[in-house]
Amino acid sequence: MSGHDFFGAPETDEASFDESVIPIGPYCYTWIETPSKENNFVGKTSVCPYYKYHNNDIRECEFCGYKGLDLILLDQCKICNTNYRDEE
Repeated sequence: MSGHDFFGAPETDEASFDESVIPIGPYCYTWIETPSKENNFVGKTSVCPYYKYHNNDIRECEFCGYKGLDLILLDQCKICNTNYRDEE
């Protein structure tokens, strides 16, 4: 693919990405250890390798080719809709 999508973001060739590493569910991360009394309410997460943080609240989803200020992506909610199903 080449060119730009409707919003001006460069189109990506999603075939070159590994969808299996994208977390299951609505977020760009997976809980490895949920916050609890045993860990002083400090949980651990594994973030999607395609989610990138840039200066000034700019976020990027390399998978779908978006980079900019997006409040949904700022909260690490998926915009790619990949593996967006009930968490197992």
